[in-house]
Amino acid sequence: MGHSYSKEQPIGNKLFKHHERKKNKNPLASKPRSLFTDSLGSVQIKGLQDAFKEVAGESNAIGRKELEQVLKRVRVHEDELHLNDSYTAYSSRLFNVFDTNHDGKVDIDEFLAGMAVLCEGEMEDKLKLTFNAFCDGKNPYITRAGMYSMLKSAYTRAVELLEMDADETDSPKVHELRKNIASTVRNMVEDAFIQVDADGNQIITFDEFLEWAKSNPVVCASLGEECEKEVSLV
Repeated sequence: MGHSYSKEQPIGNKLFKHHERKKNKNPLASKPRSLFTDSLGSVQIKGLQDAFKEVAGESNAIGRKELEQVLKRVRVHEDELHLNDSYTAYSSRLFNVFDTNHDGKVDIDEFLAGMAVLCEGEMEDKLKLTFNAFCDGKNPYITRAGMYSMLKSAYTRAVELLEMDADETDSPKVHELRKNIASTVRNMVEDAFIQVDADGNQIITFDEFLEWAKSNPVVCASLGEECEKEVSLV
């Protein structure tokens, strides 16, 4: 007789973790890298390689701090890649999912595959990568703390974009948004858990996160995707 599976089981349950980890496997570790890098054009690849080499020098790999430097160079100099600034805000977390062989370094191939997902990947792969980046350690689910960190990064970037485009009429409203980022994000986290954590076990699995994220304008904007709902922040 096969094992039964229920999300109501304690979150430390090995069967629960195995089941969720299998569904939420890092796409960079579960698919051939060529599936992602083939989505990049030659100009995009050259831009990424140049940014990587500027930081890595003669080395074929970079560390956690260096990844942040590379992402900043890509954002400033490579318009073809359309990289959202919010990714640089959690580059340390991205390092963990880019480093698919867990050797404490990101080599050029790992970097290109990861960037291909962020810049040109399917929405579900982007969400899986983001979800993995903010999971609670090696656990295959996200907690309130992880959700708060992720949404704060995304929401802050959304406010920054509004600030850039705001005219005299909108500026006071945008200023108010920035002042209230922390409380707004806390409310968003609570809303997410109310909507999708139906059994109240205080964690969100990837399937639950996917359902919620596809209709959340802040998450969609941070991924450069269209949202199922049109909601203005102002």
